[in-house]
Amino acid sequence: MNVTSTISYIKPLRAFRGPSGNWRRISRARVQLPGQFAGIRKQARLRLLCLTVCLSTLFFAAASFSAVPQIEQREEGASNSFLTGEVIGKTYQVAIRPDDTLHSVARRFHTGLEELRLANPSTDTWLPDVTRRVTIPAQFVLPAEIRAEVSQGAESTATESTATLAVINLPEMRLYLKRESVVTTYPVSVGRPGWPTPGMDTTVTQKRVNPSWRPPASIIEAARKSGEKIAPLYLPGPSNPLGKYAIRLGQTAYLIHGTNKPSGVGVRASHGCIRMYPEHVEILFGRLLPGDRVAVVDEPVKVGWHEDQLFMEVHPPLEESGLDDSQLLEKAIALAEAALLGSTNSLAGVLDRDKIGKLVSEQMGVPAVIN
Repeated sequence: MNVTSTISYIKPLRAFRGPSGNWRRISRARVQLPGQFAGIRKQARLRLLCLTVCLSTLFFAAASFSAVPQIEQREEGASNSFLTGEVIGKTYQVAIRPDDTLHSVARRFHTGLEELRLANPSTDTWLPDVTRRVTIPAQFVLPAEIRAEVSQGAESTATESTATLAVINLPEMRLYLKRESVVTTYPVSVGRPGWPTPGMDTTVTQKRVNPSWRPPASIIEAARKSGEKIAPLYLPGPSNPLGKYAIRLGQTAYLIHGTNKPSGVGVRASHGCIRMYPEHVEILFGRLLPGDRVAVVDEPVKVGWHEDQLFMEVHPPLEESGLDDSQLLEKAIALAEAALLGSTNSLAGVLDRDKIGKLVSEQMGVPAVIN
């Protein structure tokens, strides 16, 4: 369209403007557009129609996506900390949603179900009170194997200080991964009573994506006796109990793997394997390599230093351990005394035995200062 045609088109429009300058007459008038304007108007209508279809598609796709429960990611889905001490993370409180259960809160904030229950003993698992805040137990005393790495510090060789180490603490139902100077921790499920996960010091020997699973005869027989349905073979897919990733420990049948039942993470629910949330095992799968060391330990009581303060963390002992409360108290006091005796800190002070007794009695799994 040239300038001349534009001017010749505007002039007829002005003829519809009355003496009063009221432009509403234009809307009542029927203007015959030149052919080239009619083509432009047709193209504009087609483009508007295409745009409307695209926006509608995007809207419904977004609505469908928002209907899928989303995981709130915080530090790659778990607690991370540089190795500057023997205690990492921080306990905090959160408000919950009207449709929440402790299962949904646990997964959203990267904790296990049992540790969330222990930290919130008066909160109902299925109908938590939305007017009360929930404590997220995100502070941890490191297991002894990783604390040893911290204490070695500059004395470690380059190979030792950069080696990857995974520690699974059975009573705590939590995995700690040390890579160079960073520790990441994830909640896990361990073997149920009668099918305990054994302690071991081993290495990663195999990694599989989209694994198949053929349940052993012992599990099939146990399922038959309990009336539980179990297939002789599970192919890769959403119904596979191993999930999408599996990591074999040593020359054993024990695996670290995902799950098709995330609500069971953080409780004793497996037949001896280590289960993880799908989003967590995906991260671990990329970081734990064949040959990396994995230690499975039994530490219901942990103690560790943070600056001048000695922290203690107590979990319910495994049923198989046979530890009663008095034996657990003796163990806790012995560990605390050893930590105090081995400290070179002149400000360490003395042990608060009443506080130790309270921690052992409650077994809430939340670290507290005991000096």
